[in-house]
Amino acid sequence: SELKMEILDREALILQIFEKRSSSAESKLQVKLAQARYDMSRAKEKVRLSKKGEQPGFMGLGTFEVDVYYNEIKKRMINIKSKLVKSGKQRQLHRQARKRLGFKIISLAGYTSAGKTTLFNTLTGEQKERNDELFTTLSTTIRRVMIKKEIALVSDTVGFISKLPAYMVEAFRSTLEELLYADVVIVVIDASDHFDELRKKFKSCYTTLNEIGVEPDKMVFALNKSELLHEDEILDKVDLLELNEDKKWIDISAITQKNVDKLKEIIDNIFQNDISRNGDKVGVKT
Repeated sequence: SELKMEILDREALILQIFEKRSSSAESKLQVKLAQARYDMSRAKEKVRLSKKGEQPGFMGLGTFEVDVYYNEIKKRMINIKSKLVKSGKQRQLHRQARKRLGFKIISLAGYTSAGKTTLFNTLTGEQKERNDELFTTLSTTIRRVMIKKEIALVSDTVGFISKLPAYMVEAFRSTLEELLYADVVIVVIDASDHFDELRKKFKSCYTTLNEIGVEPDKMVFALNKSELLHEDEILDKVDLLELNEDKKWIDISAITQKNVDKLKEIIDNIFQNDISRNGDKVGVKT
């Protein structure tokens, strides 16, 4: 009242940014679902504030209004979920078609503003919108890329953020599940971040990927924006993130294309190893 402006909590702010950035029909539905879940947890308080002073007790005045508002949100959520199920089935059909055609899938993941879309443009030759603002990408985009004379498909996904409420992750699950079906997941890391910020963002990404169920063997950690750092600084940050021999990593620059060809070689090696493993399984089975 004093400032004469709307005051938002962190979750409401994230939802407003989501709403502004959503462009596809599916991402708009996902944002609406997250907003409905946010509203549901605050239904009683919202009605109370709208009444200004009315404090409904047990079966008291105002209880009916809360129930009506709560049930209206539930109906809205059921409707949105049914539409998202249809989108999910369509996405599944597309995945099955790509698998039948033998396409390998590469997915880009990482913290928001790490440079995923810039790397996507570099790999595919696209001119997809990119900037330093949060959540420029909220829906999955898939394009062709050449990996050692073989056509693969690369997808750009929604960026992660630390301490993202579970209901928001759940709302975007249909988009994030694309990571599960990828043959390679490139985890893009902003190597120019300060140490504490870098550790926090990396932990958030790695935890989210594990919660979704992405296999560690599929992950390649790309330390982006490395053109801003000296070699010693890069190695210090590799040590900080404990990117040991078990984890595949490479320092790249999506802007200058530094080590992008080497990144493609790593991707191709994973493809070939996957073919070898599948071949061995077929051999045992027959």
